[in-house]
Amino acid sequence: MVIGVGVVSAAYSMNAVVAEMEKNGIRRVTSEDQLTGSTFVVDSHCHDLLHFPSDLLEVLEQHPLVEQCRLVLQVGRSVGPFASIFCKQRQQGTAFPSSYFQFL
Repeated sequence: MVIGVGVVSAAYSMNAVVAEMEKNGIRRVTSEDQLTGSTFVVDSHCHDLLHFPSDLLEVLEQHPLVEQCRLVLQVGRSVGPFASIFCKQRQQGTAFPSSYFQFL
């Protein structure tokens, strides 16, 4: 399974996200076939979406950019309109667990 991560472009630029990931030892690759270990790829169709291997879920859940709502995790199906609810709840300290979104 691949984890999709949406960049909240109103809050942060893709270049800043890429730099932050690489600073934290998560390397950018050029295709999903190369996703293994600490890597990510920018979606070829939706340029504000990143893909990570599922092994990084716990790392991403604790990442400062996720906690600051600059990135929104998309585990399983699309989070769509629930993303803004998740960010608001996270800022208030009552965020839904990521498993909540796996069944939407």
